[in-house]
This record gives sequence, C-alpha cells and structure tokens, in this order.
Amino acid sequence: MEMTRDALDGGAWASQQDCTYQLASITQYLAHDATALNRAILAATGIAQSYLRPRWRDAWPFTTVPAELRDAVASIAVYGAVRAYGMELAAKELMEQLRLEAKRAEAWLRDVAAGTADLNVGRPTDGTTYDQAHVAKLPGGEFGFN
Repeated sequence: MEMTRDALDGGAWASQQDCTYQLASITQYLAHDATALNRAILAATGIAQSYLRPRWRDAWPFTTVPAELRDAVASIAVYGAVRAYGMELAAKELMEQLRLEAKRAEAWLRDVAAGTADLNVGRPTDGTTYDQAHVAKLPGGEFGFN
C-alpha cells in the first residue's frame, strides 16, 4: 500500500504524503504498513500539541494546519516510525539525519510556544490579536460577568 494520502485524519497535523516528502522510502522501511505510519503521525501530533498548548490554551490560532507545522509534525513522525523498525547498519547515517530533523522540529515548536517564532496564520483584521480572536468570550449580563 502506497502512503500518499494527503488528508489530515483523526485530528492529525500531518498526512502520509507529508511524511513521504520527508523520506520517500518510508513505505519500504515500514513494509507498506500504513497503520504504523498513521500511529506515528498521531503521536507526533500529540508531541506538537503538548509544546504549543501552553501558548494557546483554549483554541489553536488556525483553522487549517499551517505548512510549517505540518512539516515539523511529519519530521517527528518519520523519525518515530522508522526508529521503531530494525534497520541495517548501512542506514545508521539516515537514522542520524532523521533524528536531527526531528530534534530541529521540536526546537522550532519550543520557539513557537515561547513566542520567539511564530506560525504563519495571519492576523485578525478587527484589531484583536489571534490569541483574543480564537478564545470564547466570557458570559455576560444575567450571569453577572460584566
């Protein structure tokens, strides 16, 4: 089974196709096991969300996952999926490169969470920040939250 699906399934922030862009031969490494790749994508999504949740507690500042975030999640997913399978000694250099890419992606996620890097999601046109624009307003009036 080719792993070329580009849909973001089950709340994932990367697709199978995003992962094949990272490592074209991932299908062979995973012995055509799309389930293993999907599991790695969901795990990588969880890692990304755990880094970013402190910055955006109530809602994500995007409705469509930005390309740079998909790329970071795919990097982490590919490394997680491939390292779980036994590989020949000749692949040691590849594994080191994948590990470095995954660490680079995690460092970028930490920078986004800290506010020293930003997602390319645009700014609201009504003058609010995107943090304010995506957070529900408190109830008012009869409930006494004026």
